[in-house]
Amino acid sequence: MSNGKIYDYPYYIYSHEAGQAAYMKHRQHSGRRRLYHRSKQFLQLADRLMLGKYDGHHYSPQATIYKARELMNDGPLIPKSVVTSYQWINEGVLRTSNLAPFEKTKRKHHHSHSQTKQCLGPNISQRPQAAGQRSEIGHSVQGHKDGTDSVALVMTDRFSRVNITRKISGKTTDAVNEFFIQLRQKLGKDAYYRICKTITPDNGIEFSRLTQVHDHVFYTDPYSPWERGSNEINNRFLLKETIKR
Repeated sequence: MSNGKIYDYPYYIYSHEAGQAAYMKHRQHSGRRRLYHRSKQFLQLADRLMLGKYDGHHYSPQATIYKARELMNDGPLIPKSVVTSYQWINEGVLRTSNLAPFEKTKRKHHHSHSQTKQCLGPNISQRPQAAGQRSEIGHSVQGHKDGTDSVALVMTDRFSRVNITRKISGKTTDAVNEFFIQLRQKLGKDAYYRICKTITPDNGIEFSRLTQVHDHVFYTDPYSPWERGSNEINNRFLLKETIKR
């Protein structure tokens, strides 16, 4: 009050909480909108596939993307990477929970192994350069997949990604060797060695005598399934689509 007059001055009290709330509100509207805001059709389809409401099968996030490309004509609103799908699941964008996708619980558990296991024969590092560079047909990686009552042997060509899959009598060295003997007899020696120039299996005991029936066998490092990545992925799809149905 001065000279009988009253002056009213506005003032402000700073609140860091209010400031942060205002920032987050404006932040939501900045930059390009995230893909899922424009991908309602994919989100609905992905939930149906992963929750088993589309055709009765529970699809993994990767298989969901493949199926969506088929059904939606590979539209631009489909995520390009499976990492994006997992991010949306973790953020609650999809109705699918974090444990619902196929094989999710399997990935969650990690078992430690003793690193004393030795390579069964020539190491993968000794393979011809063409095998490592995927520059020609004939260099395959090999593995097996157990089903509920059967064992399948899977060979994946590193260049063409073509699979040779056959049910074998058991997870034994005799069963594995018999597969290659019969394959060579069926194809003929020349054709056989054109498509089987080198073979790269893991260090499972069932492959320990593979050198008796094939000349160029190179084993992966112990406990290193990523060195046969193409074969491991195909084994998972085989397990999901055929053996356990």
